[in-house]
Amino acid sequence: MSEERKKPDVAFWATVTVLIVVLLAGYPLSYGPMAWAANHSYLPDAIVPVVALAYLPLAIVINGEESPRWLRDGVIWCIEHTTPRDC
Repeated sequence: MSEERKKPDVAFWATVTVLIVVLLAGYPLSYGPMAWAANHSYLPDAIVPVVALAYLPLAIVINGEESPRWLRDGVIWCIEHTTPRDC
């Protein structure tokens, strides 16, 4: 009764790759709408510090002198293009 383990196939790795790409792109793209929601009191006051902490890595990338310029420019572009104009 030996149970043979199945190795991950192409569909599994394709799913993992898509999830990673979506997370890497979605994180900076979500900053603008989240900042807008926080600035317009759509988030409970108790959640705002948690959101600020969650986006702290983006602030470090933007303000970090050792961050690659292309990465800083990309994050700033995402923020500028996803934040509503009235924010």
